[in-house]
This record gives sequence, C-alpha cells and structure tokens, in this order.
Amino acid sequence: MKIILLSLLLFVSTLFGNVGKITALSGDVSLTRDSKNIVAKIGTIINEKDLISTAKNARAQIVFTDKTIISLGKNSTFDVEEYFFDEQKPAKTKASFKVAKGVFKSITGRIGKINPSKFKLKTKSASIGIRGTVFFGEIADGKPDTIACTSGAIVVETPDGIVEVLAGQLTSVEIGKAPTPPATIPPAKAKKLEQSSGADKNQQDSGEGQGTAPTKAPASKPSIAVPNALSEAVGTAKDAKNSKEDSKKQDETLKNADSDSTNSGIDTPDPDNTDGNTPDPNNPDNTGGNTPNPDTTTKNYKVWGSSSYRNNQGLTINPNNGEAYYGAIENQNGISYSFAKMENGFYSAKIKLYSFNPDGTRKNNPSSTIKTIPSFELTSSTNTYNGFSRIYTYSNPIYTSLAGDEVTLNENIYVDSLQEFFIYSKSYDEINVDYEFRQKSVMGIASVFDELPTDGIDLYIDPEIADSSYESDQVFLAPTAINWKNKNLLSYEIYNGGLYIGIGKISKNNIDGTADLDFNFYETKNDFSEKLTSTNSDMKIFGSEHQGWGGTIFVQDSAGDKSQMTHGEYKIASNYTNSNLENLKMPNIENRTSTGQTTLKGFAVGNSDINTIELTINRTNTISGSITNTNNEYINIQFNGLLGQNAGYITDDYFATLGFSGKINSQASNIDDGWLIALDSGNVGDATVDDGISWGLWGIDADGAGVSNDVITSAWVAAQDLVQDISSLANTGVVSYAGQALGTITDMNNNLTTLIDPTISTMNLSFDFDTGDLTASLNANDGDFVHSITGSSDILNNNSSVYTMSGENQSVMGSITGSFYKEGAVTIGSFDFEEIGTYRKAVGVYKAAK
Repeated sequence: MKIILLSLLLFVSTLFGNVGKITALSGDVSLTRDSKNIVAKIGTIINEKDLISTAKNARAQIVFTDKTIISLGKNSTFDVEEYFFDEQKPAKTKASFKVAKGVFKSITGRIGKINPSKFKLKTKSASIGIRGTVFFGEIADGKPDTIACTSGAIVVETPDGIVEVLAGQLTSVEIGKAPTPPATIPPAKAKKLEQSSGADKNQQDSGEGQGTAPTKAPASKPSIAVPNALSEAVGTAKDAKNSKEDSKKQDETLKNADSDSTNSGIDTPDPDNTDGNTPDPNNPDNTGGNTPNPDTTTKNYKVWGSSSYRNNQGLTINPNNGEAYYGAIENQNGISYSFAKMENGFYSAKIKLYSFNPDGTRKNNPSSTIKTIPSFELTSSTNTYNGFSRIYTYSNPIYTSLAGDEVTLNENIYVDSLQEFFIYSKSYDEINVDYEFRQKSVMGIASVFDELPTDGIDLYIDPEIADSSYESDQVFLAPTAINWKNKNLLSYEIYNGGLYIGIGKISKNNIDGTADLDFNFYETKNDFSEKLTSTNSDMKIFGSEHQGWGGTIFVQDSAGDKSQMTHGEYKIASNYTNSNLENLKMPNIENRTSTGQTTLKGFAVGNSDINTIELTINRTNTISGSITNTNNEYINIQFNGLLGQNAGYITDDYFATLGFSGKINSQASNIDDGWLIALDSGNVGDATVDDGISWGLWGIDADGAGVSNDVITSAWVAAQDLVQDISSLANTGVVSYAGQALGTITDMNNNLTTLIDPTISTMNLSFDFDTGDLTASLNANDGDFVHSITGSSDILNNNSSVYTMSGENQSVMGSITGSFYKEGAVTIGSFDFEEIGTYRKAVGVYKAAK
C-alpha cells in the first residue's frame, strides 16, 4: 500500500518523435507523416501523429516503447493521435489511438499498468478504455463496430452509454447508440478476429505478441462482489439467472448513470452547497435535490475527505474544509467537492471548480460543476463480510487548465459487501504542469472497540491496487496487516528509489467507544533528500466485522510544508483471489507467536561494512537493538521503537521500527533518523516450521560536518540459537546449504540500481570441513547477477561464532562472512561480490539450510 506517490524510481523516458517501430509486415503498408507518404518496412520508426495504412492483402505489427503491440489487418488505418511514455511521470504518460477502419488487435503494455485510465483507443463509433488487456476491433463503413476482449477487461463508451466487457465477451457499437450488452464471443468469431487482424502471422514473423485462447462465457463475479444495480450494469458480467425484469431495471439504471455521468455544464453559484442539487455532508438532513431520500432507517456514516498534492510552488490546504489553493496567487482555480451522507443505499457527490483569494477564502463567484456522480440504489447487503467491489468508475477529459493542459478526471467508488464502508477516490491527470492531484473520501460506520478480535491477524488492501495489474519490478509491497493481540497495524512498500512505512495503534474512543486508529506515516527517498512524515491523524476501524480502516492523515515534508490526505483499505476475505497481485509479498500469518520476547543476532551490511546486529523483540511493547562494527569503533547505532508509535509488530518476520540514534563514523556525531523493516519471504528448511530467522532492509540518515554519511537501503539478517563455537559442530567432509539472498546491486559509481528480491534469488554454500574450502554461489534476481567464488575459509579449528572467506576468479571477486545456528542446521551471513571489469556489485545477506 502506498498512500502518496513520490517521483522516486529510475525510469526511461520517451518524448515526441520515436514512439515505436514496425516489427512485422506483409504487403503494401504506408504511413503519412507531415502530409508526406512513406513506404513502410520492417524496422520503420513510428512517430506521434503518424497515420499507418494497410492495403488490400496487407498486414502490419507495431510495437511501442512501452511494449504495447498493435496488429493491423488488411484495409486498415491506425492513427497515433497522442503518445507519451515516461515511468518517472506516470500521471503524464498516455496513449491515444484511433482506428477508422479495418480489423486490429491490441495488447496493452506498461501504460496499461502504470496509468490505465490514460490509454484510449477510439473507433468511428466508440472510445475504449482498458485494465491490462488484450482486445480486438472490427471497423467497417455502414456496419456496427465489433469490440471484443480476450484478456483482462475493457470499458466501451459512447455519448449514449457505457459497458464493461470482460474476457471472453464482445459488444457491438453504432453511432448515436449505446453499446450492446456484452455477449459471449463465438469461437468462430474469435478465430476470425485473430486471423483478420493479422495477429497470428505477425506474431510468427516478429516473435512478439500472444495468441488468443479459446473463449468461453465469463463466470459471474466472485462472491466478494456486491450485487447492486450499477455493478450489474457496468462492473460485472450479467448473471444468466437474472430475470427479464432485473435486466430491464439494469438497463434503465445504466441509461440514467450515463446521462448523469456526462454532466459538465455550468451550475448555479453554490458556495455553501445549498442549491438543492448538491448534497451537504455537514447537514445530515440535506441529501440534495437529485438524491432519492427513501422513507427507511438512516445509517449513520461519518465522512472523511481531503486533497493530496505534489507540487513545486507551495500549496495550502484549508484545514476547515479540505479545499486547496495556491499560495498568494489570486484567481487561481482550485477544486472543491461535497460527498453526501449515506441514506440507506443512496449516495451522491458533486465536484466543483472554484476560484480562491490569496488568503484561501473562496470567492463567491459562479462555479463550473466539473462532475456529478449520479445517485444509485444498492440492493441487499450480505449477512457476513465476504469482500469488496467497485460500484462506480469514470474517466474522461473535463476541462482545460490554466496551463492549457487537458484535465482528465478519474473516479472510483468501492463498497464492502455489508455496505458499511465506502471509499471514493478521484484524481486529475493534468491539473497543472507542476501539480499532481489525488483526492479521496472514506465513509462508514465505525467499529465498536470492545467487539474487535483479541487475537489473530487480518490483512487489508487498497482497492485501487487490487484493481491494477501489479508487477513487482523490484518492489517489495506487502498488504497492510493488523495484529489483534497487540492492536498494531503495519504496512510498507520498498522500491529502488525509497520506501514508505505506515504504523498504527488501535485504541478505544473514550466518548463513543468506537475503534480509533492512531496512524503514523513515513516516506523517504533512498538518499533521504525528500521525506514525508505524519503530524497527526483522524482514522477509524470500520464495520461490524472490522472489514475496513481509513481516515485522514496530516503530513509534513522536509521543507516544513503541510498537507493532508485520506486513505482507506478493505480486509482481504478468506475467499479472496486476485491474479493482478500474484507478486504481492503476502506475509505468513499462520501459527505465529504473538506474545513474549526473543533475541536475535546476525549481520547488517551498509556502506561496504560488515556489521553485527542484535535485535530484541518484545512482541507487545518494543523493538530494540543495535548495529555495531568491532573493526570500526565509530559505527555504534541504537534503535528503540515503541510499538504503535514508531514501531509496528505483526510477526517475527513482519515488523518495522524507526527511532534510531548513535553515530555512524567520526564525522557524524548524530543520526537524524533511520528505519529497519523485516521482510517475510518464507522459511528455509521445513516450510511448516518457523525457521527462527528474521531479515530485511534498513537505512540511516546521518549527515554531519557537512559530509553525507547516509546508509542507503541495505540488508540485514539475524537468527535465534547462535552456535558460539564452530569447532563444536565436529563436521567432516562436504556439507552443503541451500537458501535465499537479499540485498542490493549497485553500478560502478556505487549507485543502487536494483534490489535483490529473495523470492527469485538463491545462495548455495558448500563447506569442506576436511580442507577448509568454501564455495558460495549467488543467483540474484533470476539470472541478473550469477557468480560463484571459492576460497579457503577459517572453519577449521574455529572456536568462534563467525566464519569468513575471500575468493576470486576471472569474472568476480568477493567475500563471505557468516555464522551457524540451530546446532548447524542453518547458516546465515553476508556477501560482497564485485564483477571484474564492470565494477558492478551485489551486496547483501543470505539464509540457508542443510
């Protein structure tokens, strides 16, 4: 989970000009560029604004820089209207294509993963949006467009309606009409689309692409989905058991939704939200003139909402109403919104554009209603919690900003199956060239503290992450976890550029007895050049089955600028499955000790030093310890985190602590701050038994005497039951150990380029207790860094707890430092390998079992 995004990753950017190339071609294919015709061939570069045309009996394949693949059949035209790919600027990354005629196949690439709302493909009749997808189109004059999806899901939209088309479905679209309800793709039709688009032969020629799997009718949504009119019409495949009456009601709901969702006209001046059209969240009795007000029992929901900006010029958030304005800039536009109090299944929201005075007060001027979310009625809730679903989604350009950029509004609403917790999010992709805007509201019925569990662990997830096609890309992302024994909440995300840590403590509200969540937020770049920390929070546990958490957090950056944000997550139900998150680092929460205390000893690498680490974990109170180096008297670091404040504990393999002090060398007398996180990446040895080993990553911000002595992201490992005297093992012959590796890979300038992911990295060691030789073989990141070293170690007649070895060959030199644990059943240690000639280094820690 990541609440606010910093531009922290290293990426490749593609600007105008070269945006792709032709990788397969047959027959006469041409492109029009600047009113000139160019004969295309394999390898021809494609630029933005190019128009590609295929003649009779011709076909072509285009691969864009984000790995989006377009196949075109005969007599087709393909227009690259807009294309910009830069992973460092995901909000500005976009692709807009148009197919006026012909048959095509689209396989979306990175843009479909990092900013799916900005991938659009238009036909003569409709606009297609995607969510990590493979889809086809058949466009012909005088006939309806046929749009088919074979993987993922697409949203097909016209001014008259919108449908979501799931894998194995197709829809037909005519100008001036809504898309037809999705239907199953006949096998013969699927085969014809693959052939007519030229995809099958293009794939054979280029080796890029993928075949179309046999289609079948999609199953209805998993049981985690909430049955409701909107989700049936827009968010799910229609259940074959629906009655004709239900289908008719569903169509009417969709029609109304589409009519309302395109409302972008000028509205009456309404600074106080009292015009009878906009619901007032501060007035429970005013649900707005457009919102049905049923004569039923009202559920008591509390609303949280805020804005989140990343900016370069200074921005102020009004703490009274969450509205944002730009400091000392008169007539600058800002965003305001209102979100209605829930009325037994009904909700509505209106977002407006206002102007602000320099002091932040809103001008009493006519405002443009950017977007009105229509009112919808939810059907019956479930009896017990079984998950969450998205019940509303919208993505469309809404206006042009003062900077001249087209601003696209993206919205989603989620609800749990008990209808007790709602999350509403929206973002504007281009609100200003220097700004990225994200806004969320959460609304729900707070949990009663005395009814919370007293033991066990639950996992939670941001629904927007669950909705996205997530790939690891050297990111360690774990779901949020709550330990009900100690009432701790913990989440983290670690990536090449930095990290985020969220720590929380659940307590009883003294006034109403509900469950408060005191949440602490910490985010930093790898080099500590930018930081965000929380100052306070207003958050709750939500629902009768504690199925959600969320609220508002107030944060401050390194320059002292303050802002606020709102965040919410849902509990992962026992039947939850999501192929999008197959790379998510799911912690092992079964049969884990949650009380008592344990002490671990091991190794921590950092700044090319091999240090020792000692950890004392009090599972209900503190996480304390030290990192020292006996060869360097100046490395003497202490940490002492109090659970729920600056430390969080879920299991011995999943915890985090801040609260660092001490010194890193003679030039730095003070450590500004530091962090340490334990990663749960599975056991070595018997998978059913806790291996007693903890490991993870750490970093130190220690700037002294004008010189930076930071420890950037580095690895540590520690374990129970250290063998104090290696000679007591009395081993003979060759003893082999197999395990995992964790750490970093740096370039010749010692810049971190890649994290070593333990789930795809191995370390194997072979000890010869007759000769003293030791061979260490590292395979980092599934083949990215593969080397072995052999050397003479000091394991013979060694009555200490530590062994060492140095070795080299023609390609690499390196060293190993480690210890044995559990009577020699496992070994842990540190490694430092450097490629000769390239100076690329892999540094980290390992754990391995016999």
